[in-house]
Amino acid sequence: MLFRLLTQPIRQQVRQQAQRAPTMSCFYTTTTTNAATNTYTSGSSASQFADSVSKKFIAKNGQVGRRGNTPSKFLVVDNLPLTATTEDVKKLAREAFTQGDKCMNEIIFCRNKDFKFFGRCVIMMDSPESAQKLLSYGRSRLVGGQSIKMVFAGDESTANPNDFINKTRRHELLSKADATSAAGRSVIFSGLPIRTKRDQVLGILRTKNLFPVESAPDSVLQLRTKERSTVSKFLIKLDSEAEAWRCVRSFHNTDFNFKGNNLDYRLSVSVAY
Repeated sequence: MLFRLLTQPIRQQVRQQAQRAPTMSCFYTTTTTNAATNTYTSGSSASQFADSVSKKFIAKNGQVGRRGNTPSKFLVVDNLPLTATTEDVKKLAREAFTQGDKCMNEIIFCRNKDFKFFGRCVIMMDSPESAQKLLSYGRSRLVGGQSIKMVFAGDESTANPNDFINKTRRHELLSKADATSAAGRSVIFSGLPIRTKRDQVLGILRTKNLFPVESAPDSVLQLRTKERSTVSKFLIKLDSEAEAWRCVRSFHNTDFNFKGNNLDYRLSVSVAY
C-alpha cells in the first residue's frame, strides 16, 4: 500500500511528459498535445521548412544562381532529355527568332561531379531582350518528349556578368593548347577495365583510325567514377564534332575483350556537350 502511494505521483508525471513529447521526422519536429482543450500541430511551419530545404538543395546541386523573373541575358533550361544536344536547344531559337540561333552566344551543358549530364543547360543570349523572347516562347515546350522549364539566371550587377557562365564551365572541357572549349567535339568513353591507362585508350582508338587532338597534353583525361566502380571513364578530345560522332558510331554498344581475364566489357560512348 505504501509502495503504491509513493509510485503513483511518478507514474502521473511520466504519463504527462509522454503526452507532450515531440514527434521527430526526417525534416522537421512537430509537437502534439493531447489535452481536449489545447491540441495543435506545427504543420505549416514544417511545410515552410521543408520547402526551404528543397530550394537550397536545388541551388547547391545545380550550381547556378536562380533569378526568377528578373531579366538578364542568361537562361537556365531544366528537364532536358539526357540525350539532348546543342542542336535541340538551338532549334528553339530558330523557331522563336527570324534570324535563327545567331542570338545565342553560348550553350553550356551542366554536369555533376561524376561528369554526368543531368538535364540542365545554361544559355548566354546577346541581350536581355532576346532572353525574354526566348523564355516566353520556349517555356513548357517539348524537347525530346519532355516539357522543359526556363528561368532567368546570373547577376548582372557584378563587375563582370560573364563570371556567372564561367563558373558553369567544366575545366575538363577547356583546352590547354588554345584555350577554347572542347564541348561538342569530345566524347565520354566508358566501360573499359578500371585499370586501363591512357596509352591503352590511344591504342584502341587507333584501331578505328581515330586520333585525339595533336600536341594537347589533356587530349585524353581519366574522369572520376563512382565509388567501387569496376570500369573506367575517359574524356577524349577530337578535332571536330564529326570525328566525335564517328567515334560514337565505331565503339558505342560494342564489346571489348580484355585478354588479361578473357572477359568482354560493353563500351558506352557519347558526345560531351
